Amino acid sequence: MRKPHTIQLFEQEFPETVSRMAEIAAYSDVLFVKTTEDITILQTNKNVAQWQVLLHVNLSMYVNEMIEENKDFLFLDLKVINDKLVARAKQDETAMKAGANTADNIIKDIAGGVV
Repeated sequence: MRKPHTIQLFEQEFPETVSRMAEIAAYSDVLFVKTTEDITILQTNKNVAQWQVLLHVNLSMYVNEMIEENKDFLFLDLKVINDKLVARAKQDETAMKAGANTADNIIKDIAGGVV
């Protein structure tokens, strides 16, 4: 975890980047202003897609990955950025579901087909 002083220095040195990240989050992350408790309730009631939660939790990581692929990523149109972030989150959602299915199948195999 970053220390508050480090974050302050980053904000002072790169105010445009911090501002753009906030703009991207506000545009792409439907859970941006939600509390953890609100998100948990939304998940429990199945009122939010798993990919939306993944995007919320991994937004910084996804943006950093995209910047590594394209150094001008932050300067793209917000719609283009959003589309790329949503696709990335949905990719993780698919991978999670595939992993869950594999785990379920392993458990069924171990249990002789009965769970």
